[in-house]
Amino acid sequence: MDTDESLRQHLYHLEESLQQPEIRRSPEKLQKLLADDFVEFGSAGCVYDKQSIVEALGAESTL
Repeated sequence: MDTDESLRQHLYHLEESLQQPEIRRSPEKLQKLLADDFVEFGSAGCVYDKQSIVEALGAESTL
């Protein structure tokens, strides 16, 4: 496996892990996964930084 493919798979795995409830509810794990300068743009144009995402995901309810 070449380096590019290995990196792609690693990044894909990290992105997938953000969908796991045990990761989403853990501020400590989210702090490790998201870069300090993380920025996300919501579909309505809102801008979210690392801290706002960590807080929002921690507040999600589980079914």
